Amino acid sequence: MVPLHEVRQFFSSRLYKAAATTRMVKLSLAINEWQSDHEGALPERLEQLVPRYIAAIPADPFDGKPVRYHRDWRWLWCVGPDLKDDTGKLKRKEDRAAKDDDEVMPAGRFQ
Repeated sequence: MVPLHEVRQFFSSRLYKAAATTRMVKLSLAINEWQSDHEGALPERLEQLVPRYIAAIPADPFDGKPVRYHRDWRWLWCVGPDLKDDTGKLKRKEDRAAKDDDEVMPAGRFQ
């Protein structure tokens, strides 16, 4: 039988990852709207989206800081369960089995 604390940890991690994905999707949609109004350009900073495109920059559910963004890389990311900011780096395919990686999503649409 699986210990209760492991079951809690498993579901807690899944809930945080789902929250991270939801928050990044909302931001990506706001960036997409920004791009529509700015000839496809990405905002320099997420704060430029507030309040017209999104009410507030969502917090990373893992550490409570704002969701991270890198304009040049076109990435949004949250730190993941290890609470370590890997700057949204994607791991090599063979290294992706680790479940503590940053949660990463493209920012806006690609031209």
